[in-house]
Amino acid sequence: MTRTQMCVVASLLLVAMTIAVLVGVLSDRKTALAAEGADLRTAESIWVSASLPELRLQASRFSAGTRVFKSMDDTTRAVALLTGEWDDVPLHRGSPLDGTAGEALAGSRRAPGHDVVEVDGKRYRVVGRLGVRADSLLADEAIVADPDLFADHRERLRLDGPRIADQYRVAFAGRSFEVVDSGVNRRTNVDVVTPFLLVAGKVTALLVTVGAASYAVRREGRAARLRVLVGQRRRRLLVTAALRVALATVVPAVTAHELGRMIGNSLFVRPELVPQVAVISVVAMLVFLVGARNGARRWS
Repeated sequence: MTRTQMCVVASLLLVAMTIAVLVGVLSDRKTALAAEGADLRTAESIWVSASLPELRLQASRFSAGTRVFKSMDDTTRAVALLTGEWDDVPLHRGSPLDGTAGEALAGSRRAPGHDVVEVDGKRYRVVGRLGVRADSLLADEAIVADPDLFADHRERLRLDGPRIADQYRVAFAGRSFEVVDSGVNRRTNVDVVTPFLLVAGKVTALLVTVGAASYAVRREGRAARLRVLVGQRRRRLLVTAALRVALATVVPAVTAHELGRMIGNSLFVRPELVPQVAVISVVAMLVFLVGARNGARRWS
C-alpha cells in the first residue's frame, strides 16, 4: 500500500474503533444511570433472611461481584463483598470498594470537603464519590464496608449480583426469597432504544472494519503482484505487507484506546466532550474520502 492507502485503512479503522468506544461508553453509562435511578439495585437483586457468616460459607457458589447490603438508616447502608469486587457502581470520582473494611463510598453532599464519614460513632475513609455526576440522586447516600455491622443471626439483607436468585436457590435449597422491585426505571423507553443502538453500533463498527480489511487486501494484493513481476521475493512481500497493515492498525488502535480512556469516566460529567468526539469521527471520515479519491487516481 502507498502512504495514502495506509491513511485510508487507518482512517476506516479509527472510525470503527471510535464507534466501538462510544458504544462501550453508552452501555456503561446506561448501566450506571440505571443503577443510580434504582438506588444501586440491579434487576436481579433479592431480599433474603440470612446471616453474613452463613452467606460467606457459601461464597464459592456465587458469581464474582456478589455483594450483600444491610440498611442502617434511610441514607446509609453497610456492604460486604462475598466474591470479587463491586466494580459497576456509578462513581464520578475515586475508586470502587474492594472489600477492605473501613472504606466507604459517599455522595457529594455527604461529608462535603472531608475524606471520612461517620456512622454509629465509627469513621470510614471515603475512597469514591457516588453518582455519575456530583449532583446526583445518590448525593446524600453513603455505603460503608464493615462486616462488624452485620449480625451473627439471620436478618433481612439484600443480595445483588449476576444470576443471584438462581445461585441463592442452589446454595440454600428450600429457603424463600423476595425479588426486589426495580421500579419503573427498567420499563422506560431507554431500555427499548438502548439495545437497538448497541446492536446498530456494533454492526456498523464491524462493517467498517470489514471494509477497511477488504480495501487493504485489494490494494496490498495489487502492489504485491507488481512487485513479483519485478523479481521481489514472496517472503519479503509477506513481511512487508504485514508490517504495513500492522502500522495502519496500531495507530488507530492506540488513538481509540486513549479516546476511550479520556471519555470513559468523563462523558456525562463533562458533556462538552461529546462534540469533540463527533468532530474526531467526522475528520476521520473526511480523511478517508480524500485518501480514497487520491489513491484511486494515483493507481489509475
